[in-house]
Amino acid sequence: MLGGRSCGFRIRRPLTGSLTEIAVKAFRDQWALAGKSPWLFPSDENPTGHQKTLKTVWHATLRRAKVPYFRIYDLRSTYATRLSAGGVADEWVTRLLRQRDAKVFKKYSQMKLQMKREALQKLNRQANESSRSFDTEKPN
Repeated sequence: MLGGRSCGFRIRRPLTGSLTEIAVKAFRDQWALAGKSPWLFPSDENPTGHQKTLKTVWHATLRRAKVPYFRIYDLRSTYATRLSAGGVADEWVTRLLRQRDAKVFKKYSQMKLQMKREALQKLNRQANESSRSFDTEKPN
């Protein structure tokens, strides 16, 4: 249950304190759209009365927004990678992902390492380009 409504999926721990203001607003807006339904994501087309999967809804939402398809799971990966690359401690990233096992975080640490390598390569390219523009001949 979330705010008195069932989401149609299991929430192991309460989300209180874990959501940004934007996410809280999105949930409140969804509650308003759901009307009197006991489900946060109701469905007239499903005999259960709620969405059992967000796959179809996700595809339709991306299509309407004219956003190229990407897996919904990629949002989690991007979130973790950006937190990590932004300097958030690994322990906190693991907690924010609601992971019990820090081993899962290794994947995101590898992405962070790759991002650092790419940033250093970019910095080296820029340094090499700017040093060339300062090369001038010495007067005789």
